[in-house]
Amino acid sequence: MFVLTHHAPDDDEDETITFLSDDIRSAGATGLRATEGKKLLIIGASLARQCLEAGLIDEILVHVAPILLGDGVRFFARKAGEQVA
Repeated sequence: MFVLTHHAPDDDEDETITFLSDDIRSAGATGLRATEGKKLLIIGASLARQCLEAGLIDEILVHVAPILLGDGVRFFARKAGEQVA
């Protein structure tokens, strides 16, 4: 499992988790190498939106929950009203 973060923790208690602080393209490439050609699952609206903007996503599966905690992140919001392609 990879976690993209600005501030990785100092201790690595769980060896199954790798913290990345790369840019989105580099982190995506790292994840794809780890999948050995299989699908890479992106979780989180902000991260998915960054991948969309970078042209890294070719398929989207959206799960809708009946409750939104906090302010939420607008998944399809784009700068200056640009279309999501």
